[in-house]
Amino acid sequence: MLGSTHGTLTTDSRRARAIACGEHSQQVVHGSPAEAGDVDVSGRPLYAAVPDLDRFFSPESVAVVGASDTEGRPNTGITRQLLAWAERVGARLHPVHPTRQSVFGIPCSPSVADLPEQVDLAVLLVSDPLPVIDELAQAKVKFAVAFASGFAETGADGSAAQQRLAAAVARADGLRLLGPNTNLNAFERFRDDLDGPAIALITQSGHQGRPVFSLQELGVRLSHWAPTGNEADLETADFISYFAERPEVGAIACYIEGLKDGRAFLLAADRAARRGVPVVAVKVGRTETGARTAATHTGKLTGADAVVDAAMRQFGVIRVDGLDELQDTATLLARAARPT
Repeated sequence: MLGSTHGTLTTDSRRARAIACGEHSQQVVHGSPAEAGDVDVSGRPLYAAVPDLDRFFSPESVAVVGASDTEGRPNTGITRQLLAWAERVGARLHPVHPTRQSVFGIPCSPSVADLPEQVDLAVLLVSDPLPVIDELAQAKVKFAVAFASGFAETGADGSAAQQRLAAAVARADGLRLLGPNTNLNAFERFRDDLDGPAIALITQSGHQGRPVFSLQELGVRLSHWAPTGNEADLETADFISYFAERPEVGAIACYIEGLKDGRAFLLAADRAARRGVPVVAVKVGRTETGARTAATHTGKLTGADAVVDAAMRQFGVIRVDGLDELQDTATLLARAARPT
């Protein structure tokens, strides 16, 4: 179930009640901000804390596990791009590889435990990120990005592997994971010569976010790009909540193939609505073809489209039908003056 009706989303569980269709509710979550301890009629929390993702988007130090400088290897191109990104943003980058002495002239650590400093972020270029998770936890690493594919998008065996990965991250106190099956989009070059409110972009498919990212060429400011992939840990709702609190963000643009936790998504959308930050979303799955594409790309179940549509509308999410509409609507709302 994606979410509850107005009658169940109250800020006082003692006054919570079911509302018949069409009846006006006086005690809804939009009436006053939910706080820690507020629950709905089922006893579930109405309040979701905002994750602190500052060091994810602006790390001071980064480990690249599986770094390579051997020409022709996929990891080499990614390592090269990460080096360029680190130099551009002023982050310290530390390659990690068990057998290499150096990568692109930078001294290489044989393991995470041997890093010369505690890092904020680890980029995992290994085919199986699971064994690295415990090392990251012991090293007090706050964030990790897993590029590997072959998880929930591949079927039952991949789903089981993803569940094991998610469980390992849950045990690693303080570690948050982006991915698996994600990409380099979080490390794109964002123009710093553009003014005004920015669009923050969330996609589960990196390719589908490219048209929105290209809006910078037209003078539209973008501040962040979160390519969530299969969402074993960090999910769309986490980034909506975070972006809604960022002063530079004027609108949030989402390309959603499936919702990991529909209720968390609605609570995040509610937070954005309270902050006056519009959320514009393409949610695939209106057709059988779209649903199949989502399932095979990131392993997402799209859910009943009519339910998704109604829930988004109820919580102020502006659902659009394609990337052109996503670009135009997010741009308009990011730049529009807030109603008074």
